[in-house]
Amino acid sequence: MKFQYSPGLIGYGVKGTDGSAGIQGFAIYFTDYDMIDDRAIVTYALSNNEVLWLAAEPGTKLPGGRVYLDGELFVDSEGNLYEIALDQTDKFIYLGFKFYSVSYFTTDNGAQTTGGWQRVYNIFANLDEWNDVSTKYIIDNVYSNRSIDYENTISELYGISPKNYARIEFVNVDVSSRNPFTVYTSGNISYTDDYKSLALVRDINNNTFRFGNLTNESLRGVDLTFDVSSLRKNSTPISLNTPSGEILSNKEVSCNALFTGVFDKSPASFTATSTTNTDLEINWNLADFTPDSSISANLYVYEKVTNSKPIETMIFHNVSVTDTLTLSDLSTNAIYNCYMKIIKDGWSRNSTMLEVPIDGVPVLPPSVTPMIINASSGGKIEIVTVTSTVNWITTVTSGNSWISCDPVNGTSLDTSFDVSVKPNITLSSRVGYIEVGTYGRTVPTTITINQDASALPPYITVEPALILANNLGVIIGPEGFEGYPIVSSNGNWTGIASGDPILLYDTFGGSSGDTVLTGLQILPASLGDPQQSTTITFTFGSVTAYLHIIREEY
Repeated sequence: MKFQYSPGLIGYGVKGTDGSAGIQGFAIYFTDYDMIDDRAIVTYALSNNEVLWLAAEPGTKLPGGRVYLDGELFVDSEGNLYEIALDQTDKFIYLGFKFYSVSYFTTDNGAQTTGGWQRVYNIFANLDEWNDVSTKYIIDNVYSNRSIDYENTISELYGISPKNYARIEFVNVDVSSRNPFTVYTSGNISYTDDYKSLALVRDINNNTFRFGNLTNESLRGVDLTFDVSSLRKNSTPISLNTPSGEILSNKEVSCNALFTGVFDKSPASFTATSTTNTDLEINWNLADFTPDSSISANLYVYEKVTNSKPIETMIFHNVSVTDTLTLSDLSTNAIYNCYMKIIKDGWSRNSTMLEVPIDGVPVLPPSVTPMIINASSGGKIEIVTVTSTVNWITTVTSGNSWISCDPVNGTSLDTSFDVSVKPNITLSSRVGYIEVGTYGRTVPTTITINQDASALPPYITVEPALILANNLGVIIGPEGFEGYPIVSSNGNWTGIASGDPILLYDTFGGSSGDTVLTGLQILPASLGDPQQSTTITFTFGSVTAYLHIIREEY
C-alpha cells in the first residue's frame, strides 16, 4: 500500500480509493545525525526536503516527491523525539522525551553541577522497597573483545563477591602488553596537555597495576597527593629480591621515635659550654630528643681540625637519660664539636652539631634588640642589634614572602642587621618570625614581627574587562592584548561564570595581589553556533568586578 497521500477527507479533496485528491500523509522519520554536532546539517536537510541519513549522497531528496510538513516527527539514534516546525530557525523542536523501552538512570534528586550539568545515577530501591521486584540496575564498565561472565572471573575480594560491588571495571583487552582501565584527564589540547592526566593500567607480563602518567618510560610532570590523616601499606617485609623503588614505611623502618614530628634534633636541654681554658661541659636530657623511653644514645666529642691532623673522637656509649659530662685538660684555644646519636631498634638519627671554642668564653645564644617588631600596614625597616660571641645567621621561619634580612649572617664583630617588612595590602593582620642562630652551637633566638592589616578599603579589578575570541576559542581582542586577564585584589576572591557555556571551567579563585587567569580556557564553537557570551563575576567581600567574554559565531 502506498502512503504518499492520505485518504480524502471532507474539505481536503475528493474521497477515493487512493486519496489522490487529498493532502500528503504525515510521516515519522528517523535520523542517525548527531543532533548537537550536526544540528546545522539537519536544519539544511529539512529546509531542502533532503533525507536525514549520514550515508546518503549529499542532496538526496525524499522519495516520491515528498516534502517535510509542519507537525511531522523524527527520531534520532538516541531515541529523542523531535517535531518538524518549518517556521523555526532550526526547522524543528525537541519535544522533551525519548523512545525508551527501559530506563537505566534517574535524575530524581535534581542535583546539578555549577556549570548546569544534570547529574544522573543508576536506578535503585528505596529503603522500604528491598522486596520490590521491579528491575533495577548497577552499571559496570566492561572492555572486552568477547562475551564473558566477568562477575565470576574472581571469587571474592575482602570477603565480598564481585557482583556485590557498586561497580565492576573489567578489562581483558591487551594493548601494548597492558590492560587499560581508566584515564583521568583535564587536558584540552593533545600533546600540550598530556601532563594533565593520570591512568590506571595493569602490566600483563608482571601482573602489576600501575597508576600514573608514563610515556616511553619517561615520567610526565604530574604529582599525586593523598590528603588523608594516615596512609599505610600492607605488604611483606623487604627482601633481597624486592624491586628497586619500593616505598619504605615505619613497618620496615620501625623507629617512630626518630621521625620528624616526634624527634627534636635541637632541644634546649642539649648544651655545650666552656668556662675555662681547658674544660668542656655537656648537658642533655634524652627525653627532650624524643618521648620514646626505649631508645639508647651515644655521645660523640672531637676536636675540630683544619689541617691533615687525624680526628680523634671520644665516644660515650649508652649514656644516661639525663646527665652532665665535664671534660678537662682539653687543648687550649681549640674548637670542639659534639653531637648525640639517638638509636632505636638499630636505626639512628643525629642531633644538631654543637661547636664550642675552648677559650674560657662560653657560647651563649645571640642577644638581639628588639625581640618584637611592630609594623604598620605600610611596611617598615627596623635595625636589629646583635650581640654574639660567635658567627651568627638569620632565618625567616614564617613570613619569608614579606620579611627579609640584610645581611643574613655575620661574625661576632658584626653588631646589627636590617629587617625589611613589605606593605600589607590584605585586610588581615599577620605575624612572622625570624630566628638568629649560631649554626647549631646554641638554641636560636626568636624575633616576632607583627604587622597591621591594610587600611585600604577592599578592592578588586580585572584587566581587560572584555575578551573577544574567534570560533576556535582563541583570544583575538582587545587589540594589542596578549596572554591572560589579570585579577588584582587585596584579599581572597572568587569568580563565577554565568551565561552561555563557552568556558572549560566556570569557577575561579585567588588571593591578594595580582593573579593571572591561566585557567581561563574558551571552548571552540560547534558548526552552526551563533555568537555566544558569558560573564565572570569576581567577588571580594562587598566589591565586585566583571569580565565579559564574547565568542564569534561558527
